[in-house]
Amino acid sequence: MMKKSFVFVVAVVLSLTSFAQGQKTELKGVLEGYMALLNEGDLVKTVDFMFPKFFEYVPKDALKKQMDGAFESEEVSITIKDPKIVDIEEPKKIGEAFYSLISYTMIMDIQLKGEKEEVDEEDEDSFDADEFTYQIYANMYGEDNVEWDKEARKFVCKANSVMFGIKDPAYGNTWTFMEQKAGLKAALPDLFSDEVWNYYETEK
Repeated sequence: MMKKSFVFVVAVVLSLTSFAQGQKTELKGVLEGYMALLNEGDLVKTVDFMFPKFFEYVPKDALKKQMDGAFESEEVSITIKDPKIVDIEEPKKIGEAFYSLISYTMIMDIQLKGEKEEVDEEDEDSFDADEFTYQIYANMYGEDNVEWDKEARKFVCKANSVMFGIKDPAYGNTWTFMEQKAGLKAALPDLFSDEVWNYYETEK
């Protein structure tokens, strides 16, 4: 009797492990499609990969409109290069949905346009826009991850990012994504259940 119980437990563990691996394989396939769009610079289409519940707070059409041309303006041109998946955590089932944390990197080429305004170093009110821009990117990505060509007015930033992978049957049967940003829980506390927030705060 004990032997049968042991075999049953082993069989259950193996089946659950196999199922989790299947979820991770599926997640990786969807993620590669998302990364391909990033590499092509098609930010509008990446919106379709976002966790649908987010659109209860920010209308999808409005977000797509904002993304359209967001990286190309009269002042700046931004190009995303070489997005790479660094790590995909094993999917975790919480409630009826699966969750995973995904680490990835990408390079952002940021070109300021136009002539740089002269800075009067003796004038306390004089403002160096390029220096200010550098400080913003250095704070965002870390000084070691930002190269600044002052003459060309160009920045090259290496972004190390983390996002949630979510497969929630309430919103369809495919994996979707949501950037893990500081302040996300404070801004959108109902985006995930307390169980999900608590798990990723205490375990990660």
